[in-house]
Amino acid sequence: MRLSAPVRTIAFVILAGMAGAGGWMAYRASTVPDYADVRAIVDRHCIGCHAEETTVPAFPVAGGGLKLDTYEQMAASAQRMQLRVVVQRNMPMLNKTGMTDEERAVVDAWVAAGAPGP
Repeated sequence: MRLSAPVRTIAFVILAGMAGAGGWMAYRASTVPDYADVRAIVDRHCIGCHAEETTVPAFPVAGGGLKLDTYEQMAASAQRMQLRVVVQRNMPMLNKTGMTDEERAVVDAWVAAGAPGP
């Protein structure tokens, strides 16, 4: 069976992300991150553009309407965060804030665990 080009591309992106994440599968299998750990990552890499009051001049309003100021907002957007941060790896935009593979693994494990709260 031959897969179509779009399906092959999606499979490649997913597998490349998994392979390049520096052991994220081991992290995911063994650890459920605390909300505080994920909050720190969001504060470091996301909140400048995704807040009620953004601090990045290029984004006077929250990018894509996504606000991550509160746990409730983060939990409601957990799947979207996982898609953009872990699977597509296109957030942070151009990785301008330098999010590491380990930080992406923490976000992934937190979402996979059901986005547990504080």
